[in-house]
Amino acid sequence: QNQQRPYLWAVPRFKEPAPGIFRKIIGTDRAEIDMDVEIRNGGPSPAVNVLISVPTITMSPTRLWDGVLKDNPPMYGTKDQGSIVGPNSSTGAKTGFPQYADEHLMESIYGGGWTVYLLGAVKYSDLYEPKNQKYETTYCFMLKPVPLMPNPGGPVEYDTVLTCPFGNTFK
Repeated sequence: QNQQRPYLWAVPRFKEPAPGIFRKIIGTDRAEIDMDVEIRNGGPSPAVNVLISVPTITMSPTRLWDGVLKDNPPMYGTKDQGSIVGPNSSTGAKTGFPQYADEHLMESIYGGGWTVYLLGAVKYSDLYEPKNQKYETTYCFMLKPVPLMPNPGGPVEYDTVLTCPFGNTFK
């Protein structure tokens, strides 16, 4: 019976038109950090009363993982959004606000001293059974940039996204 329920999970999506998470702001020493999330239903049952938290981008020193989730709980709206995500379907979620990093912080991110995280969650119910059962999926991704200076003659490098070793649950 449990396998018949909806299973919603998050997939990070690059912003358009330029691929990448980190964009240099022309004429400044700052970069904008932004990304969207796609919420997919991999279960055989439709998810109803879907409530998606605002995806949050946050930064912290790389070795201080323990505070990332505690300091950034999911920010849900005040009521169900009433949306439905059918089996093998998806819906999008936009980050609330981009983050900005100056040149010094970007160097620390490139060097691994700081990590950028994308966090969020989604609550939902099963259309069929049980009517009062609420589910929640949480997600955490680590955003890894490539240096702003291209590698002449080398392969094209793109920003990458890794799944955090914490903060990813199905309840």
